[in-house]
Amino acid sequence: MTSTRNKFLLALVALVLLATYAAAVKGDCTVENCATCLEEDATKCAECKPGYKRTDAGQCEAISCDVPNCATCLEEDATQCKDCNAGYKVTDAGTCEAASDAAAAPHSGVAAVAALAAAVVAYAL
Repeated sequence: MTSTRNKFLLALVALVLLATYAAAVKGDCTVENCATCLEEDATKCAECKPGYKRTDAGQCEAISCDVPNCATCLEEDATQCKDCNAGYKVTDAGTCEAASDAAAAPHSGVAAVAALAAAVVAYAL
């Protein structure tokens, strides 16, 4: 029993050391709206969160978007949409247009299959 206990304690110590090392290496990113800070400097961002762009100073600023019904514009062009709001789709011109019924409800087939599966299970019980 002592051997099993020693192995358990050794594994626990190893996990604690690993977690401590990982926390020390990761550092605390202090840049607002930053997904990943530079490894060598937690005050400068390497990659910003979606909807934000990195400045020359390593900070993140909101990407302005001038396209109606657009959730996210292209980082380099505020007149071109990357992702439209729900119920809209991106056109070849980079604008947003109302999605057709099929495109607006892409999960309707999944809902039908789920309802059918629930009915089969209920019948089997």
